[in-house]
Amino acid sequence: MPDPMASPSPALMPKRTAIIPPAARPPGPPHPALYAVDPTISRRGDPQYVAWPDTGVLLSIHASPNPPDSHDDYDMPTKFRAHYRKRTRLAPRITREIRGLAFGSGTSARDFRVSSAASTAYTKLLLGDDALSPVELTTEDAKQVEKVQAQLRALPGADQSPHKHGGEAEIIVLAAKAAAGGGRHVILANDVGASVVANAHGLSSRHAADVIAELSCSDPTLDPNTCLRRFRLGNDVSGIPAACAPTDTTPFQCVSGGSTCALCP
Repeated sequence: MPDPMASPSPALMPKRTAIIPPAARPPGPPHPALYAVDPTISRRGDPQYVAWPDTGVLLSIHASPNPPDSHDDYDMPTKFRAHYRKRTRLAPRITREIRGLAFGSGTSARDFRVSSAASTAYTKLLLGDDALSPVELTTEDAKQVEKVQAQLRALPGADQSPHKHGGEAEIIVLAAKAAAGGGRHVILANDVGASVVANAHGLSSRHAADVIAELSCSDPTLDPNTCLRRFRLGNDVSGIPAACAPTDTTPFQCVSGGSTCALCP
């Protein structure tokens, strides 16, 4: 007689279906190092697209040297805010994550760097007369967020915790919903998985190095050396895939002669 307390045979267990339908997957299995780059977006970006930043990119852009570096007085956070102006949209989870990290209680050196970057982002984006308000989620949006979280967890090497990927899922859902109503919407995320799933939902992604290069295109005073230095500073707080990370100033150098961006790839 079979033992009723014994674990069921794997052969008797129902088969699990793929969380992401095969038709929605990018060609081939996503490799952890392959960020889903959209080749149709030039380095200088598009002044018409609406940007949906993830926590990681916000931390990267708002990181600052500690102790302060007298040779680096470029105010990247203010430039970021001015460049995107009214085109920045924040998801509710992103605002909560930034607020929570800003008042974090970690004791390591990295904890301090993260908290400092989050505090700057919180001050620049969520306080004052020009503060951004998070886009509200509907009940249907919340259901879609759960599905996208499952898609993110289904990727190879992804963190399986049910509490992870909430911020990325929200910006993907909200951006896709907004894009369905017209206009171009792009997510700003350092995470490979977010870029892959966003691509499956018809959205383009840019990581921190892309954002800094875009800022340099719009401001001739932002020289390539400062770009690389600020990228490395932010990458220490929230890193992008190694395959995408600039190793020198080349990705930040102007290729159009400094007069116009007409030739910029």
